[in-house]
Parts: sequence; structure tokens; C-alpha cells
Amino acid sequence: MIASLTGTIESTHVNRLVLNVNGVGYLVHVTPVFASQSRVGAQTTLHTTQIVREDSISLYGFADATARDFFEVLLTVSGVGPKVALSMLSSFTPSEIATAITSEKTQTLEKIPGIGKKVASRLILELKDKVKTSSAKTKNEAWSEQLLTALTGLGYKSKDAEVAIERVRKTLKNNVADKDLSELLKMALTSASE
Repeated sequence: MIASLTGTIESTHVNRLVLNVNGVGYLVHVTPVFASQSRVGAQTTLHTTQIVREDSISLYGFADATARDFFEVLLTVSGVGPKVALSMLSSFTPSEIATAITSEKTQTLEKIPGIGKKVASRLILELKDKVKTSSAKTKNEAWSEQLLTALTGLGYKSKDAEVAIERVRKTLKNNVADKDLSELLKMALTSASE
């Protein structure tokens, strides 16, 4: 099982990229947002899920482990395959999906391409208890995904951005509820320059 890859982005497409890791190019399916923010030649780390089928082996990559883990939870629902799960994470953050599931908002879930009334109901039925227990953690971790996107958008390598985020996490002892993204970004930039 390939859980993460670190390498140089060789090429990008609408919903996938090729990551060169020590001379081997891995085709990794990503969200369109991640693909559009990726620059050819940039160094990055992807947290991945490997899906093995009779006719293919596919990799799905995410900016952080939280998104990858949520993707894997979505795959446990019957009727939700990798393409639908990736579509869900392209439309909403894990915390937004978790909120829609716990508050039983089928209309929100139905806005996602590939999700109809039946699958939305099944998501709520099968994941409500699983998501409820991890909902607080997911909400608390959403800030790190946003901060990673902001830092990599400013030109930081993913690895350096993750180190800065970890410093912010330790400084605030994971209590970021009262901080907005701009404050967190200032803290991350300050810690990155130390």
C-alpha cells in the first residue's frame, strides 16, 4: 500500500498529476482544485490511497492525511466509488461533508456531481455515527488544509508548509477555534522564517 509520495510534479491535468519520485512517474488522481494549484517542477508531498482492482491499480492523492482518511471513510459506503468520493472532496471540505451528514442535509449532498437522493440517504445512514464521533476533530483539522493551500500558494514547498503548520498547532495546542485564517497564516509565516 502506498500511503504517501514525495517528489517533483512532472505534469498536471484537470483532475490528476504525474509525480516524479526518484525517476519513476506516478499518475495520481487529485481534486481539480489541487491540480490547478500545482505547479510543474514544484516539490510536493501527497498523502495517498491505493485502489487495486482486477483491471487497474490507481492512486488518489491529497494535501493532508485528514482529507485522505475522510476519502477512505467515504469509500466504505455502498454505491460510493473513488470517483464519487473524489468528486465529494472537490465540492466540499471534509468538515462540510461531515456537517451535512450529521445534520442530515440530503439537499447539500445532492449538489455534488454523482450523488442522487438514494446515495445521499445512504451516506447519512451509513456514516452518521462514524462521522459524529470524529466531527469535532475534522472541524478542528480543516484549518490545516486551508493553511497548507495558502502557504503552497505563496510558493512554500509542501514539506516546509507542513513543518510551519505543525509549529502553529503546537503553539496553539490545537485550539484554533477563535483564530481566522489570516492570523494563522501570519503565525505560520513567522514560524517558517525562524
